[in-house]
Amino acid sequence: MGEGAHSAAQQRVRGRKGGTASASSENAGASQIERLFPNYREVEEDYYRRTKILPIMHTVVIRKDVYNAHPFIAASLYRAFCDSRDRALAPLYDTDALMVSLPFLIDHIEHSRRIFGDDVWAYGLEPNRPALDALCRYVHEQGLAPRRITPDDLFVPVE
Repeated sequence: MGEGAHSAAQQRVRGRKGGTASASSENAGASQIERLFPNYREVEEDYYRRTKILPIMHTVVIRKDVYNAHPFIAASLYRAFCDSRDRALAPLYDTDALMVSLPFLIDHIEHSRRIFGDDVWAYGLEPNRPALDALCRYVHEQGLAPRRITPDDLFVPVE
């Protein structure tokens, strides 16, 4: 298994009897799900410090025929998603009127910035190169791709 296979974000399923789950998973009807590591935050922060990999949660894909017909679409989508992300995150740090009523919100944001830098949810190839390179390596090692590709093979220039 590769480094990413042991991410603390992974969860395991337990039998219905004797399992513990968070209140949110209980409410969602998934009482048999719990975190793999009780100290998940420490484990995930350590993993990031060692690998510079923050697991990617979403990917946008453009079919080649669409890109070839409309080459501007990649840069347009990239800018739109960056703008959307920035607009969503900016008010989180407004201490005059908290967007979310959570205790220690500002401390949590500052802690995340100390670990991951100012651009916690970085978009684009370069800031995500360690995760994408690991993905490419795992896909080849596990026989899902006939040859080893690089992250550069997956993306078109957007800036």
